[in-house]
Amino acid sequence: MDYPKLTPKVRNISFKEFTRFFAEKPKLDKLSKMLESDLPEYLKKLPQDEEELKDAVYDLCRQLDPSITREQLREYYLGVYKIDFVLWDGSVGLEVKLIKHKSQLQKALTEVVSHIPAFSNMFLHVIFLFYGIDEAIDNADEIKKSIEAKGDNITMLVVKHQFPKA
Repeated sequence: MDYPKLTPKVRNISFKEFTRFFAEKPKLDKLSKMLESDLPEYLKKLPQDEEELKDAVYDLCRQLDPSITREQLREYYLGVYKIDFVLWDGSVGLEVKLIKHKSQLQKALTEVVSHIPAFSNMFLHVIFLFYGIDEAIDNADEIKKSIEAKGDNITMLVVKHQFPKA
């Protein structure tokens, strides 16, 4: 079992939240595996935009959590943040980014990094999903390690999908 490092952030949560953190690990693993393996199969064609990708993610996530909410606003001391999906009674936040071209990757990374402090304090678990089309993401392992190193409760998923050329 992967235990979080006991950083001040983790030490300051309540016992109830601490036990909930570990209780949800199997659900998170199942969600991560489903998004990484089933999402490319679910999308039969190239998503035209991020909303189309989010529709597919929503449909898949509803299988695990029928009470999933979409595009929820949350206040944090630095302002108001919008997260794409909230699962399991507000304990998990999921942010989705569609990366069609290499030129979009840096902007998406900058946005994700800027949201980590707020999201990691709002949710027990935060999942960032980058959905790369064709060769838009070529350094997936490096991105995953870099983002996950920023917090004990951060999971970075990078899904690369090769679509046949028309």
